[in-house]
Amino acid sequence: REDLRKKCTLRRQRLEDSLQLQQFERDADEAKAWINEKLKTATDENYKDPSNLQGKLQKHQAFEAELEANRGRIDSVNNCGQGLITASHYASDQISERLDELSGLWTQLSDASSDKGQKLKEANQQQLYNRGVEDVEQWLGEVEQQLASEDLGRDLTSVQKLQKKHALLESDIQAHKDRIDAVDQQAEKF
Repeated sequence: REDLRKKCTLRRQRLEDSLQLQQFERDADEAKAWINEKLKTATDENYKDPSNLQGKLQKHQAFEAELEANRGRIDSVNNCGQGLITASHYASDQISERLDELSGLWTQLSDASSDKGQKLKEANQQQLYNRGVEDVEQWLGEVEQQLASEDLGRDLTSVQKLQKKHALLESDIQAHKDRIDAVDQQAEKF
């Protein structure tokens, strides 16, 4: 009778250990599938397409927030697995391998997301720089066109108007100095 009770207790413990292992495996599989799905987003190269970079940057920030929000889920699987290993679970080696796999995938996802975020920021800065250069070039073209004018006035009134117009042009040039300096500084960064 006592022997039967021991066998029953041992069987219950083995079933409990098996249940814990299967629950861990299910959670690890779900976490792995989620990470693999997010890896597709983190490794796409949509930053190479210059259209709507600002929107892509905002979308990526939301993506990073989603990763951070799900970190607890990955930590929970890790803590569960570590608890089973600490309790000398019969499948400790298998559990340890799964934890290493998940840890590697999480690191890969985090690195890929950070890399993509950096590349999106750089592409956005490049696009802003290009727009700034185009604006300055267009403005310079207009200034050069005004300076190339051969009109020196026909009478006193027209000369005075031309002088006022020239004074406005000089103040406009001075006002654009900071903008041109900013474009130069950005060029040096690149």
